[in-house]
Amino acid sequence: MAEDRLRILKMLEEHEITVDEAERLLVAGSASAAPEDSGLEASAPPPRPPRAPTPPFVSVRPTPPTPPTPPTPPTPPVPRRERALPDGWDIRTSELLAELAPFGVESLSRGELEELRVHGVKPAFIRQLREAGLSELRVREIVELAIHDIRPADVGRYRELFPDIPVREIVQFGIHDVRPAYVAELRGQFADLSAQDVIQFAIHEIRASYIARIRQLLPDMDLRDVLQFGIHDVEPEFVAALRGRFPDLTAREVVGLAVHGADEDLVVRMLEALPDLSVRDITAFVVHDVEPERAAALRAHFPDITAREVVALSDHDVEPSYVAAVREVFPDISVRHLVGLADHDADPAELARWRTESPDLSVRGAFKRLENG
Repeated sequence: MAEDRLRILKMLEEHEITVDEAERLLVAGSASAAPEDSGLEASAPPPRPPRAPTPPFVSVRPTPPTPPTPPTPPTPPVPRRERALPDGWDIRTSELLAELAPFGVESLSRGELEELRVHGVKPAFIRQLREAGLSELRVREIVELAIHDIRPADVGRYRELFPDIPVREIVQFGIHDVRPAYVAELRGQFADLSAQDVIQFAIHEIRASYIARIRQLLPDMDLRDVLQFGIHDVEPEFVAALRGRFPDLTAREVVGLAVHGADEDLVVRMLEALPDLSVRDITAFVVHDVEPERAAALRAHFPDITAREVVALSDHDVEPSYVAAVREVFPDISVRHLVGLADHDADPAELARWRTESPDLSVRGAFKRLENG
């Protein structure tokens, strides 16, 4: 046992086995040793195969040192982008105040100065407004005149046409693109035209040429009539067609038709169905959605029916066939009673049976029966 142990240790010392292998061999030797009095010889462990020689150590050449990195040159600064300033931004505050002084402006707030510069208000513009006759202006009004591209020369023309025109109306002229030439053309049609009238005409795009054409057809038109024509897009051709059928046509009647959407085609259909209709009758039919064919059918069953009665029957959904059936029972029935029977859901067949049973039954009697169930 001792010899085996020495041999294992020598093998370990000569690196023929590892430490773990040596420990396993020593443990195995201890376990397999027989007692001294057994008379048996301990069996030696089988010889281990020779260990492959360890390859010679190859030294690695050292890595050469990395050369130092040269310093990075500083990045040149990016030039700042200059803000595009509006024309007039570089004007001195003192120059603006010098021109504003005649208007009583002694100082400018930061906001007022900003607005003047943002909208490019130059001292010359302020001076020209004063020379055009505007004697009392606030900074905000000057800015509004500049925003809406009011030219000082135009201001002088406006004041020639309307000596007392306030600044707010001049601003409205700019908003709606009213130029002095447009005002002069309108004043050629209506000499007493006010600045507010001009603004309303401009809003609805009423041109002087349009007014001239309309007034040839309706010479008695006033400002209000022309404005209503413009608001409701009344075409001169529509007026001409109506005048051909109604020589005494008035502007108010034309507006009444136009307001409710009547056009030339509908008017022609109405007159073909009922040739004796007036403009007022046609307007009533249009307002109450009475179709020309319905009106003609009611007239066929009720020859003396008026336009107002046609409207009444139409409003109560009384069909021409119902009128014809009831008139067979009561030939002399009025439109008012026809409407009453329709409202009571009177059945013409039942009315006829009642009349057969009681030949003297009147319309009023029929109403009583309907009311009593």
